[in-house]
Amino acid sequence: ETAETGWNLRDHGSKLIRKAREASFVPTGMAGFATIVAYRLYKLKSRGNTKMSVHLIHMCMAAQGFVVGTMTLGMGDSMYREFWAKPKPMKGDVVLVSLVVLALVRHLILKLYVYVENKFFGSDNNMVI
Repeated sequence: ETAETGWNLRDHGSKLIRKAREASFVPTGMAGFATIVAYRLYKLKSRGNTKMSVHLIHMCMAAQGFVVGTMTLGMGDSMYREFWAKPKPMKGDVVLVSLVVLALVRHLILKLYVYVENKFFGSDNNMVI
C-alpha cells in the first residue's frame, strides 16, 4: 500500500476474485479479450496487404465486441435469475396497480396507433377506443 494514494493491490485482487465468483462472465470476458488481442497481434506478421491501422482497428473491434457480447449475456443471465428463476410473491395491491398501469399503457398504444394510421396513411375508418 502506498502512503500517498492508499491504493492496495490486495484489495483490488480480492475484489476481482469476488466479482469472478459472483458472475462467471467477468473472467470469461477478460480471458476472451486477452485471447483475441494476443491472437491478432500474433497474426500481425501475416496480414498481407492490409494496412496496419485497419488490422489494429479490426483487432480492437473484435475484442470489444467479445466483451460487449459477454456483458450482454451476463446481464441476461442476471435478469433471468432475478426475475424469472425465482419469482417473488406479489401482494394484492401491487397486482392491482400493475394491472391498471398495463391497461393505461395498452390504451395509450392503441391511441397512438390510430393517430399514426390517420396521420400518415390517411385511413378514414375512425376506430373508437
